[in-house]
Amino acid sequence: MPRKDGLLEAAADGQGGLTRLHIDPRALRLGRSALGHEVAAVLRAAQEDAAGKAQEIADAAESAAALPEPLDETFVRHRVEQVARDLLS
Repeated sequence: MPRKDGLLEAAADGQGGLTRLHIDPRALRLGRSALGHEVAAVLRAAQEDAAGKAQEIADAAESAAALPEPLDETFVRHRVEQVARDLLS
């Protein structure tokens, strides 16, 4: 998640691990304490964003679990036989 002024940017993976941190050299003008707070805020925002995206994926996977049962070989065999009969008639 970038800071609004673009001086700091961070990204995290679905487990909250840092995958990218960019600190523009101009951010050093903020001073040590302010920079520390800003870095922590950008990291936290990136982790929250990644957690939200991971939850969306998990929710989508959960709804995909409600798919109908796969077709069994009996259905497939009957359907192939029906198609063959239709082609031959």
